[in-house]
Amino acid sequence: ERDDVLGDARVKGQPLPRCAKRECFARLGLCRPGHVFGRDAWLARQALDTALGFDDLRAESRSFYTTRQRLRVLFTIRRSSHGRDIANIPELLAACPSFRHRGWSIHCNAVPFATLSLRETIARVRAVDMLVCMNGGDCIHSMHLRAGRTLVEAINRGFEDNPDVGWRDLFRQRVEPTLRFKRIVVGALHAGRGGNLSDVTLRASRARRAWNQNNNLSWTSFSSVVRSVIDEDPCRLRVDCRHIQ
Repeated sequence: ERDDVLGDARVKGQPLPRCAKRECFARLGLCRPGHVFGRDAWLARQALDTALGFDDLRAESRSFYTTRQRLRVLFTIRRSSHGRDIANIPELLAACPSFRHRGWSIHCNAVPFATLSLRETIARVRAVDMLVCMNGGDCIHSMHLRAGRTLVEAINRGFEDNPDVGWRDLFRQRVEPTLRFKRIVVGALHAGRGGNLSDVTLRASRARRAWNQNNNLSWTSFSSVVRSVIDEDPCRLRVDCRHIQ
C-alpha cells in the first residue's frame, strides 16, 4: 500500500507496480487466506469492495447480462515485460460491431489495468458482462464481475491440459460456479513444448518463452464463445426469468 495521504485517509486503491522501483513504503500489508480456493477469496473480494465504497453484490441475480440483447465486453491489455498478451485486440474491437446472434449484439472496449487505480479497475469490471484476458494476473479481476457474468480466458496452446502447470486452473477454480468460465486455446504448439531435450534448464527456458508468447485471439473462436454464452440464456430455455432485470 502506498503512503499516499489525503487528509488522514490513505488512498488504498493504489497497488504496488509489477516491477517496483526502489522506493520506501510506510506499510506493506500481506494477506494469507486460510484456503487456496473457496469462500475465503470471495470474502476477501467483498471486504475489499466494501473498503473502497462499493455496494454488496451477494444479493444480485445471476443473469449473464445487464441490458438484454446487448453484451458489454472488456478486453484486458497486459503491457507486461513478460509478454503473454492478446496481440490483435484492435482487430477484435473493429469486428465487434458486426456481431449478431439471436438478436444480440456486443459492445467492446479494451483497457490496460496496470494504468488504473484499484478503485477504477473494480468499477470498470463491475460495469461489463464479459471479461476477456490471457491467463495471468488480470484474470483475478474477474472476481469483481457481477454474479453470472463471464470470464473468457485465453491460454497458449500446449498448456491447456498440461498436468505440469499446477496453477493453470487457479482462476477457474476461484470463479466457478459464481461466474461463467470459458477458455480459448490460442496460437500454434510452440517448439518449447515437446521434443526430447536432455538439458532441463534449456527445456524450462523454452517452455517459459512458449508460455509467455503473445498470440492472436481469432475472431472465429471468440465469437463462438459469445454465441455459446447467449445460447445458455435461461429465458431462451424457458426458465422463469422474471427476477432478471
